[in-house]
Amino acid sequence: MPNAKTVWIRVLTIGGFIGWLVSILGFFGIDAKTLVKAMTTHYLLLLLALAFFVAFVWGIYLWWRSSRVTTHNIEQKVRQWTDAFRLPSKILTNEKLYFGISVELPSKLRVAIRRSKDHPSYLTLRSRIGTTEKQRAVFDKMSEKTQESVLRTIQLEYSRFEN
Repeated sequence: MPNAKTVWIRVLTIGGFIGWLVSILGFFGIDAKTLVKAMTTHYLLLLLALAFFVAFVWGIYLWWRSSRVTTHNIEQKVRQWTDAFRLPSKILTNEKLYFGISVELPSKLRVAIRRSKDHPSYLTLRSRIGTTEKQRAVFDKMSEKTQESVLRTIQLEYSRFEN
């Protein structure tokens, strides 16, 4: 069901068109009696063809507009994508987010898809790799340069990850 703003826009548009049409026809001295005398099946079919063509163009425009990803429908689109891949997901709630969805990939890795209020034009994908205490201790003993190299390698390998 369309909201009140959409209904008023449609009423204004259609009402404005009808008012314009009646006033133009009146200006040229064409009234209902004149139209009935002059109107043949040929003209009726022309009007019907024009009306259907306008409906066709309007339908294409609405279809195109609904297929675009915008800031108003991004959450719906992300949910459609995760549902299309049949990925189990749960909603993340946080006052700093417009929305957040945590998705579990087939490899059992969890990825958080978020749209933060700080950066509303970005979608953020976040995931974590768990480490054991032993791995953390070895990592902490490394030099800073080696740690950076290890982190770059992990990020590179993680970005290549597939099933």
